[in-house]
Amino acid sequence: MEELEPIKEHNFIAERTKWKRQVFRIIFKSDTKLGRLFDITLLVLILLTTFIVMMESVRVYDAKLHTLFLVLEIIITTFFTAEYILRIMVLRNKREFRNH
Repeated sequence: MEELEPIKEHNFIAERTKWKRQVFRIIFKSDTKLGRLFDITLLVLILLTTFIVMMESVRVYDAKLHTLFLVLEIIITTFFTAEYILRIMVLRNKREFRNH
């Protein structure tokens, strides 16, 4: 039986700078401990954001914890903004990322 090649998820190419290649591998792949940790962190933050939005819709919780919810949303949004900027910075073919 013929062995099939794995399907590529994307055609992104890492920049040539060493630190950019390392960050590229962490962000776009999960074949390292840091890559898996990064992916799990993103998933946890997405779930946390969903939970915060749900709790904000309950008046009792929002009245007591509004400031905490707001601070957490700012921190999480800042993290996702930095993550997006890093994704663009470490790519050699930035236009393809924009169109992906």
